[in-house]
Amino acid sequence: SMKEVGTTISKMNEISAVIKTAIQEQQLATQEIARNASSSAQATDSVKSDAEQLKEAAIITSHGANDLLAASAEVAEQAERLSSASDSFLQTIRGG
Repeated sequence: SMKEVGTTISKMNEISAVIKTAIQEQQLATQEIARNASSSAQATDSVKSDAEQLKEAAIITSHGANDLLAASAEVAEQAERLSSASDSFLQTIRGG
């Protein structure tokens, strides 16, 4: 009967409305997931960049430490030569 058809159409409209709402919520959730993924990718890139800068700083520091070690060895060698020259000079002055 017409009443049953009207009831069926009404139920179908309700179901359509529920489906439409669910689709809209799904779209919003998908958009939020996409925004979060984008933010995560940007944060990952930032961390990667920071790690690369830290690595470069560590390499530079390592080179600086090696240079300092070499300079210290050179100063120690020169101090030893100066000490030997000083001892030799004092022996010469003392007539030894």
